[in-house]
Amino acid sequence: MADLLSQLQEWRDSNDVGNTLESNIVLFVVCAGENDVSSGQSIDKIQKTFSSFLEKLFCPNLNSGQINTQSSNERLLFLGPKFEPWLSKDYSSRKQYAKLSSALHRTIRKHPGSHSQNIVYVDCLTMFCTTESKDVPGAVHGGRAMPDPTFFDSDGLHLSDDGYELWKVIIEKDIRSKILS
Repeated sequence: MADLLSQLQEWRDSNDVGNTLESNIVLFVVCAGENDVSSGQSIDKIQKTFSSFLEKLFCPNLNSGQINTQSSNERLLFLGPKFEPWLSKDYSSRKQYAKLSSALHRTIRKHPGSHSQNIVYVDCLTMFCTTESKDVPGAVHGGRAMPDPTFFDSDGLHLSDDGYELWKVIIEKDIRSKILS
């Protein structure tokens, strides 16, 4: 998560406009937080870092009293954490991933930019789970949602081509329907 802050600063310093979309919209597509959990960082620390990222992205002049959420041309599409095959029997980590997902989503909902089309949260927690398990009551918190290995590489961590294709479809749909609308 901390890498987001430095990457945003590098982008601002370079003033790179190569990633602008229609109407000069700059789109940030971000997936972060899972490595932080697996390295033992607390959900609170991850959430605070994410809040700092949102402030720096949408309110770069906050210290000068200028908040720029309504007229900002920056947009954020945030891909939440996902259950991965290596988590199948690690219920403690699964619980942390679910808590992280809720915490990041809550942080976005509380941010002033979330009331416009500036921020979109994509809940990925069970997106890559088997069809039979992801909609079962208690699937998220009861450990019933089981990752579908076809969406992951053999390491049980990184997405396979099928997984990235699913993400691509979701991202493109959300960009068209929620960000560019």
